[in-house]
Amino acid sequence: MQGSVSRWGNSLALRLPSAVASSLNMREGTQVEIRVEDQSIVITPSKPRYRLADLLAGYDPDKHRHGEMDDGGPIGREVW
Repeated sequence: MQGSVSRWGNSLALRLPSAVASSLNMREGTQVEIRVEDQSIVITPSKPRYRLADLLAGYDPDKHRHGEMDDGGPIGREVW
């Protein structure tokens, strides 16, 4: 499969054929990593990078904090 490089403002752009994009589950806005290896361009979908602040954004201590749970007494020779 071949493509062509086009001008996009001061940069160059490469259009991905829909078959290539759909096989990688890429859509408009998908972040990619671009690197050069042995005179070739390698483009791969980026893995998401999670920030703790984003992961905890929906955390509500009143809803998500639970008290202690009693799992019963010792069953064997556990030392309590």
